[in-house]
Amino acid sequence: MKSSQKSDLIEIFHENRLRIFASNSIFALVFCGGMFGIGYGLDYIFGTEKLLTIVAMVIAFPLLQFFAYKRSQKTIKNLSQK
Repeated sequence: MKSSQKSDLIEIFHENRLRIFASNSIFALVFCGGMFGIGYGLDYIFGTEKLLTIVAMVIAFPLLQFFAYKRSQKTIKNLSQK
């Protein structure tokens, strides 16, 4: 990536950082809530108390980081094309 392209992307990020933050925050809440619900439901079905809820939340953290990074990159790319 050229230096000028990189600086353009950085400037786009700084101009839209609140939008990206809000989008990723809402996504994180929904994603964690969904994973919690899946773990809780599986615990209810299998009778494993809180084991699967904890496992689902542990799995959710790295997945959330990956998806948040990808969403941020996609948002910046879309904003740079406008």
